[in-house]
Amino acid sequence: MDLLSLNGMRFYAYHGLYEQENREGQYYDVDLQLSLDLSRVCSTDSLEDGIDYSKVYETVRKEMETPSHLIEHVAERICQSVKRDFPKVKDVTIRLRKPHPPIEGSTIGCAEVVLKR
Repeated sequence: MDLLSLNGMRFYAYHGLYEQENREGQYYDVDLQLSLDLSRVCSTDSLEDGIDYSKVYETVRKEMETPSHLIEHVAERICQSVKRDFPKVKDVTIRLRKPHPPIEGSTIGCAEVVLKR
């Protein structure tokens, strides 16, 4: 299998357990790696044989816009949606980061979940 990655996607969203997170929101960072056969698109140079990055981005954006309590849940929804919307994709690896999670007294740079589906 070949890999196609979309890295550094940033979204402003409202995920979290606490009222402040849901009211104020914050930025989240997403990296997505798709496993699929790219041999045909490599030889034809035709988007019809590949994956339209802008449509993948829109799928991720839609899921990021749906509030959830946990980033694990958001990441799982993104994986399911990408596999549903893009049947050529065999596997999805997602890294979803929540910068500066609200943990009292902490200086954590980010909380991150990595799923492979």
